Amino acid sequence: MLRHRRLTPLPIETRRELKRRDVTICIACLCAWSYGPTELRKAAITASDRQITAGDIEYAPNQLKISFQDANTIMLISGDCPTHSEALNQTAKILKNNPNFTPLQRAETYAGCIRDVKFRHACNLYLETLGLSRDIFSKNDMAADGILGDLAAKVMSYRGEYTEAIVVSGDGESAHIYHVDRDSLATCRDDVGFVAIGAGEPHAKSQLMSTQYNNGMNFPTALGLLYAAKKRAEMAPGVGKETDLFVVYRTGHEEIWPEIKAEMERLYNEFESERLSLADEKLRELAESLAVIGKNRQAAASAASPSSSDPAPEDGKNHSSASEERTAEKRARNRSPRRRPQSQGPSQ
Repeated sequence: MLRHRRLTPLPIETRRELKRRDVTICIACLCAWSYGPTELRKAAITASDRQITAGDIEYAPNQLKISFQDANTIMLISGDCPTHSEALNQTAKILKNNPNFTPLQRAETYAGCIRDVKFRHACNLYLETLGLSRDIFSKNDMAADGILGDLAAKVMSYRGEYTEAIVVSGDGESAHIYHVDRDSLATCRDDVGFVAIGAGEPHAKSQLMSTQYNNGMNFPTALGLLYAAKKRAEMAPGVGKETDLFVVYRTGHEEIWPEIKAEMERLYNEFESERLSLADEKLRELAESLAVIGKNRQAAASAASPSSSDPAPEDGKNHSSASEERTAEKRARNRSPRRRPQSQGPSQ
C-alpha cells in the first residue's frame, strides 16, 4: 500500500515572499539650483509611473502615485497601496500638528507609521486569533514566558506586504531626499544624489551610475539623465509607460511643464534612433575588421611555414639513393663472418 508523505504548509511569511513581485518605478535626484545671484543650493527632481499594487492586483490607474504631505514634502511609494494609504493618513495628521519638522523628522515619521501599520497587522494575525491584545507584551503576567517568547518571535519576524518609499522635502535652505526601505528604515541619500525604488530600480540605478551622476549637476543635465533613467526602467516587467515629473525646491514644489516633457520625449526618441544606428554601423565595422585580421593572420602563417619539398643533398644524390646505399652497407656487414672467441680449458 502506497503511503503519501503529508506536506507541511509553508509559513505565512514564506507564502507572502513567494507571491510577492515588485512593480513600478520611482526615482528622485538632487541637482544644483540657483536661488539667487550668489546662492547655489539643491533642488530635487522626481519621476514615477502610475503602476500600483493592491494585494494580488497590479494595474495603472489614471492618477498620480505621489502623496503631497505639505507645501514642502512629497512622498513616492512602491509596494502595497493599502498599507501605504494607512501610513500616509497617519503621517499627514502628525505633520499637520508639527509644521516645523525637519526633512529627517518627516521621513522618520512616515517610516514609523509604516512600522505601526505592519505591527498592527501582525498582532491581528497572531494575537487576536488567541483572544489576546497587543499590550500582552507589557503585561507578562497574562501568559507564560514561553508563550510570550514564541508570540514575540512571530510578531517581530512579520514583514507584511512589501513597501518602499522616497521622501523628498525642503527645509527652507535646500531640498533633501530620503529612502524608506523594505524594513521601514529611513536613510538620507543626499550625498549619493539619487535613489530609486520598485521593479525598475536596477535599470534606473545602472543608467544613472553609467553617467556618473552626482548631486552637483545642473538642472537641465539632471532632468535629462533622470528622464533617461526612467525610460531605461521601462524595460523591467511591471513598469508603466506614463511618466510624472516634479521638482521640489527648498520651499514648495511643482510639476514639470508639459512642454518640457514633450520636448524631452522628442529628444530621447531621436537619441535612441541615432544610438541604434551608430551601434549597427560599429558592428558592421567590427565584422569587416575581423575578416581583415583573419586574412592577415592566415597570410602570415602561410609565409612562415616550411616548403613541402626537402632540399637535395650536397653530393647531388636524392634521399632515396642515399637510403639505398645505407641499406646495402648494413647488409654487407651482416654477411661478413664473425670471429668466434677462443674457448679456454678447465682450470687445473
